[in-house]
Amino acid sequence: MAIRAKITKRPYVYKGKTEDRWLVLWTDLKGTRREKWFQNKRHAEAYAIKIDRELADNIDVADGATITFAKACKAWLKHEEGRADSRNRNADLTKGSLAAKQGVAKNHLLPFFGNTRLNKIDSPSIERFIDDQARRFSHWTARRHKTLVKQVLGFAVNNDRLRVSPLTNRPRRGRNTHYSAASSNGASRGTMIRILVPSPGLVSKSIRPPKRLVTML
Repeated sequence: MAIRAKITKRPYVYKGKTEDRWLVLWTDLKGTRREKWFQNKRHAEAYAIKIDRELADNIDVADGATITFAKACKAWLKHEEGRADSRNRNADLTKGSLAAKQGVAKNHLLPFFGNTRLNKIDSPSIERFIDDQARRFSHWTARRHKTLVKQVLGFAVNNDRLRVSPLTNRPRRGRNTHYSAASSNGASRGTMIRILVPSPGLVSKSIRPPKRLVTML
């Protein structure tokens, strides 16, 4: 059974005065005991729920034990420089590709994520970044920028700076979105076939539905 965060009410001394505050206690994934104080119970409970969820997903990293995106990006770029170094017998990155990555990091990745700690970058923040890039650039460019964010976070994971990347821990969407949507709405298989295949009366004589689908109808 997973160990859950505990909430307890304890006296807290602040500026020479003693008052009751709420304390959240938990043990992180490395076995280190952590704690955080709150002035009201509602905020303490919300934080405890967040910790429980992260522990269950194996993504909890204490703020003091992680680094910022800027530092992770700097380390990643240094690694990429090694891939483009002509003295490296296994160099597999061109100088032009390196310069492009450095430019994207400086002008797009760092201004958005900057000093955000890696454990604070989640799927919603990634989505906001993608939406921001898609509004300003072409879809190809936005996807390219997303790919570089994925590389930075993946590099952090490989170097024990982040446990799980939000870009690789998300479930993949099915390719047939319409089929999945119909299934979730309780539509039968026959109904979905009729949605995907036009009614015979609407098909011209020169275009006929595939025999296999006609048979299934």
